Amino acid sequence: MEANYDRTWEYRFYDESGLITAGDYPPGIDGLDSDEQAWRAADLFKRENGIIVSRIERRKANDTWENVPVL
Repeated sequence: MEANYDRTWEYRFYDESGLITAGDYPPGIDGLDSDEQAWRAADLFKRENGIIVSRIERRKANDTWENVPVL
C-alpha cells in the first residue's frame, strides 16, 4: 500500500513566547494528519512539559501556513 502524502499535514505549535522547537516536543508528536490529532498534541504539551499551546498552524507540503483554532 502506498502512502497518501496528499492527506498529511505539517503542524507548528506556538506558546506565548513563540514557536515551540522540536526539542520541546513530547514523544509521539510526529506525522499528524488531522486537526484532532493536533489538538491532542497540544494537550500532550501541557501534560508532559507544562507548555500551554496558544497557536497552531498547518500546511500541506510546500503550501502556505494557515491557522487552526486552539481548543
